[in-house]
Amino acid sequence: MASKMSMGNFDDQFLTCPVCMLHFRDPRILPCLHTFCRECLQEWATKQQPLECPTCRIQVSLPDQGVDGLRTNFYVNNLLDFATVTKGAGPGVPCQVCEGNVEGSKSWCADCATLMCESCTAVHRKLPSTKDHEVTTEETLKADRGLSNFQRKRHCHKHKNQELVFYCESCKDLICTACTVVDHRPGKDHNPVEIATVAKSKKETLQGLLRQIDPRLREIQASVVEAEKKMTNLIPFKEVAINKTNTYFQQLIDLLQMRRKKILSQIDEQCQADGKALQTKKEAIEFELAGLTSAQSFCQQAVTRTRK
Repeated sequence: MASKMSMGNFDDQFLTCPVCMLHFRDPRILPCLHTFCRECLQEWATKQQPLECPTCRIQVSLPDQGVDGLRTNFYVNNLLDFATVTKGAGPGVPCQVCEGNVEGSKSWCADCATLMCESCTAVHRKLPSTKDHEVTTEETLKADRGLSNFQRKRHCHKHKNQELVFYCESCKDLICTACTVVDHRPGKDHNPVEIATVAKSKKETLQGLLRQIDPRLREIQASVVEAEKKMTNLIPFKEVAINKTNTYFQQLIDLLQMRRKKILSQIDEQCQADGKALQTKKEAIEFELAGLTSAQSFCQQAVTRTRK
């Protein structure tokens, strides 16, 4: 896979920790599959209990060893190394060992994951502890056939000089040859298998899962298209619904206005009729009152004259 990589295959965001916004330093993977710097996770874990993933906010459980027990993201390490080799092999970039020599070609040590100048490379190849390391020259790195050599070798955290070449299926952990003799001896409790064999099996399993995912992806994509179509028609449907609603309520308003006018007209007619009736009754009462008043005056005058 590494041999097919190029700088155009990935963006710098894949090399950046979402917490510190710097290139990953010792990238570790949470159970939710998000990756962060080991130090960033350690600091994050001191602020939260239970721990939540800084990206998806899902609560995650740490191993007994804490953040140090989380798995290293070797893929991100390979990308970082690839970026280092691609950008750093050119002139003007200091050697990562002596940090001073910027001239000449550089070589890449897959065991140390370090870019070295010619002088440091020569010393590196002579030292007993590093003479057997896999060192690749700049010319080879620039050739397509040499791109696979930039990958960082994975060493056992317990046996520092041993490369991780086995996978214990019982413990689900990468181990070295020494581990198969000491801590992961083959038996009922441990089952070490070569990484290449496990990788092939896991790849076939993933391919099977991918084949199962494809129909679901097409179904989801179709649902997205349908949702977008409905969203596109949402505004016209809304306008139609608004127009119908306004028309309906305007009809109700018109009916109510007509009913209001009719009722007000009936009230006015009733008031006029009642007014006329009351006026007639009032005139009759006033006529009767005038007769009684006249009779009263006549009687009073008659009484007065009789006394004299």
